[in-house]
Amino acid sequence: MFKELIMFVLIVLLKIFPIFSILAFINNKKQFLRMILATSLIFLIFYKDIALMRSNMIEYALIVAYGIGSMAKGLYYYSVHLGYFINDSNYLFFRNIFILLGICFSLIIFFTKFKIGKKYKYNQLAFDEKFFLFGGGIYLGTYITSANIDYRLIFLLFTVPYVLNNLKNYYNFFYIFFFLTCINSFLFEGGSNYSIGYLIKASLIYGMKFYIFTYLLINFGKIINKYVVVDFKNFKFIN
Repeated sequence: MFKELIMFVLIVLLKIFPIFSILAFINNKKQFLRMILATSLIFLIFYKDIALMRSNMIEYALIVAYGIGSMAKGLYYYSVHLGYFINDSNYLFFRNIFILLGICFSLIIFFTKFKIGKKYKYNQLAFDEKFFLFGGGIYLGTYITSANIDYRLIFLLFTVPYVLNNLKNYYNFFYIFFFLTCINSFLFEGGSNYSIGYLIKASLIYGMKFYIFTYLLINFGKIINKYVVVDFKNFKFIN
């Protein structure tokens, strides 16, 4: 357990985005709290460095990118090109609005599957569930908070065992197909960024990435619902 904590902290120091995989430890309260404490200390100690890094990040608005930041930047470019209302003076405001809407959407979808109150609680995360939370958590966190190049989609490989074990429903097949398509999105890149053809390609690929985002939220709710009990009537949080 201590080795896992040290490894997690070292990974977060090297790259900030693995912090979003912390829910993989949700079924062990002590370990989960240790992870939160350790990463909180990292952010406090390296706050200025993290803020500087964030301020110098490039927001990509390409087919080979994903996230709310990418979508907001793409809308900004089209708006400036066509003379619409999003411009340099109000872009940050609209980007933050998009992020806020993304957070609200995430909470709504998550709580359609996570039920509050008394219920039966399982004791141990299955191997494929833990991997799903790890890989899916990185995608969800980076999707909401930033613009990302598609190489980070490689973490979605951790979600595949869980998906393959739950292939009863057609939407799982869509997930696999969209994942394979998006991880090869570079094949669709090219052409004038303001052409109708590029707009259609970008809309299709970004639609697939949004489907992946929604699929992960739904299944996060399902998995965490099995291992965490939140009972406000008795003021309990049990995992």
